[in-house]
Amino acid sequence: MRLSRWYLLLLVLFLASLYFLFGCGPIPPGPPPKPPVAFDLAVCRNAPANNYCDGMPTSITVVGLPAIQTDGNGYVFVQNVPATLTTADITFHATGYLDKHVVVPVGALTQANAAGRHNFYELSPDLKPFPPIVTNADRAYRLDTCYTFSGLIVNGTEYGDLPMFEPAGTFLGPTGRRAWFDAKHASPVCGPGGDTHATIWFADTVHSVYDESGQPFQQIQTKDWTQDPAGFREVVKEVLWDGFVPEVFFDGDTLGPVNGLRAWTEAHAILTSDPDYGDLSQYVVYDYCYDSCFYGNTDPGQFKVLGDSIKQACPTCLLITEMQTGHIPVGQGLRDWTPGGNMWSWDGMSVEFDTNIHEDSTWQVLGRLLGPRYRRPSDQPSGDDPTPPNYFAAGQWATCRESGLTYAWVRTDVHNAAAVSAFMAQRDAQHTYLSAIGCGHAYN
Repeated sequence: MRLSRWYLLLLVLFLASLYFLFGCGPIPPGPPPKPPVAFDLAVCRNAPANNYCDGMPTSITVVGLPAIQTDGNGYVFVQNVPATLTTADITFHATGYLDKHVVVPVGALTQANAAGRHNFYELSPDLKPFPPIVTNADRAYRLDTCYTFSGLIVNGTEYGDLPMFEPAGTFLGPTGRRAWFDAKHASPVCGPGGDTHATIWFADTVHSVYDESGQPFQQIQTKDWTQDPAGFREVVKEVLWDGFVPEVFFDGDTLGPVNGLRAWTEAHAILTSDPDYGDLSQYVVYDYCYDSCFYGNTDPGQFKVLGDSIKQACPTCLLITEMQTGHIPVGQGLRDWTPGGNMWSWDGMSVEFDTNIHEDSTWQVLGRLLGPRYRRPSDQPSGDDPTPPNYFAAGQWATCRESGLTYAWVRTDVHNAAAVSAFMAQRDAQHTYLSAIGCGHAYN
């Protein structure tokens, strides 16, 4: 009996060994891992249309993936996404726009691409408001241009410390423009609030800002803004954000109104199509040419063509020009400034003066352009132009811009305290004199 039990136990063990040897076999492998997936993301500044949108460089964070950066058009194709990532937690960040956060199934992203559609995400602009001083500026304020044309020192630009030449500010980098704005705010020339306007030069060719030797602005180059319209709008918006009225200067010194009308048309088209603020031209004053246009290389009759053409295209645009010393455009006296005259479409005039302002090129010009604002100075002879005609109708405006001091100023060593002091004394004496005879915002 005892033996049979042992036989029975051995039989069980033998049968069990046979089961493990021949019944189980190797453990089969599990299913293969799923391959990674891919999908695209397209970031838009406006609503997409026809599977396209206008985009911008954007940083993207997808939880569980490395940082992502789009191209300049806001597009990126995201590859090697682990199949285990079934939900995409995405945050979009673009300069000047509000961050956008979405959570979307990865399957929805890949299915859109499989159907031939991009995954569009439109961002809302983070609009920084323009201050009321520029948004509420009336016609008179915008035409009464005032800035420190000579005597402004701007420290810490990429070109060093500068005896500032106003038109060059457009072409400084962000740090230089910030220093320029700060200096303008602190300048006493236009009153306690500093300068009211800033010149923004719309150039459509590349050349030296001031191509004469002996001063630092020869090395600064203009930009062809037709190749960077967004950059031009950005500089104009910087000026507005800082509380200045942009005086948009457009070229005309080389080809006169032919070049001027082309440049104005280009500038105006760029300013009226800002994707965030719409029409920026409502905040600016357009300034055609400097002193070489009249009296100079522009056919006097072409001023009428240019002015009328601009006002036909934009009746509400404000348009001024600068006159050479002693030469009021365009040489036909009061007739130029009456309805239908050569200058009737022009809203204002910036007056340039000779280095010696105690003469007829100051007195007789201002007597005609300032009208009742003109106050005869004591050094003007009593018989000299006793009853000058008032050229300007209501709403037209003259401002006093610069004298021959500009040439000397840009060649002044701003680190030479004695030279700076001597220049400032001369400039301030001129400023005081011009203000006393009615210039108002008289600056040099």
